[in-house]
Amino acid sequence: MDPIRLKLALKRRPAVDAALRSAAWPVLQAQRLGAAWAAWRRGRGAYDPEFAWLPPLQGKYRGRSCFVVGTGPSLCLEDLERIRPAYSFGVNAAVLALGQTGWRPDFYLIQDEYVYQRLEAALALAASSCQLKAVWVGQNIARRFPLPVGYKTYPLHLLDHRLLHRRGWGTFRCSADCYRCVYDGYSVVFSALQLAAYLGFGPIFLLGCDCDYAQPRTHFIPCGIPQPRDSGQRIIQGHRAFRAFARQRGLRVYNCTRGGALEVYPRIPLEQAVRHAAREGRKP
Repeated sequence: MDPIRLKLALKRRPAVDAALRSAAWPVLQAQRLGAAWAAWRRGRGAYDPEFAWLPPLQGKYRGRSCFVVGTGPSLCLEDLERIRPAYSFGVNAAVLALGQTGWRPDFYLIQDEYVYQRLEAALALAASSCQLKAVWVGQNIARRFPLPVGYKTYPLHLLDHRLLHRRGWGTFRCSADCYRCVYDGYSVVFSALQLAAYLGFGPIFLLGCDCDYAQPRTHFIPCGIPQPRDSGQRIIQGHRAFRAFARQRGLRVYNCTRGGALEVYPRIPLEQAVRHAAREGRKP
């Protein structure tokens, strides 16, 4: 069976999914502990050539704002056109919009293996035609797929998501050192926020982050991977963790999303965020 179809079938049968996870516990636990050990070593100064591209970027964009663009149904192409002069992060199905807009994200992230499988061809075409300046993928994808030259991997730490998060949402962590690891919060946007903070961006403006999967239309461009109805609540819990992380560092985060369920950050109109970015001047 196709892995995507199998994943979706298991999501519709939680008891079977839980039983399979239990059976795979030794393997998953070994993977988790291995990731934790590698993160600890990097945090102690160990050199890792796979992620050595990250430290030179730490703090590089201090004093500049950026947009982190999700793929919620509230997003429209006009929004993307309006943020063109500003720095931005794009994720997942944003690559499918590049043929319809002049917007080009400065940083593109993808970390869901099944989403990557669906978008692999479109992503490779966009990268080879220079529509994407930087393609960053979670290391879990790099372990499963041969990556084109130029893609960079970041050390995604899945915590216990594959083991213990069937009930409740567990503990969310945020990383101040993305060379050490980038913690997963059930959304690639959570990773983008950590990397944006690591690069020194601030304030950060969220756009298209609806966090609402209980409606018929859940993405502005579907990529064929439906989400469970409770996914939004899990993702919102991750945003609450990032809000606390940002406050500790004096980092301002605003939500410019039109509607949606994410009420964790102060909301401001997109026009106000665009004016703020314009006062900084266009990006180089």
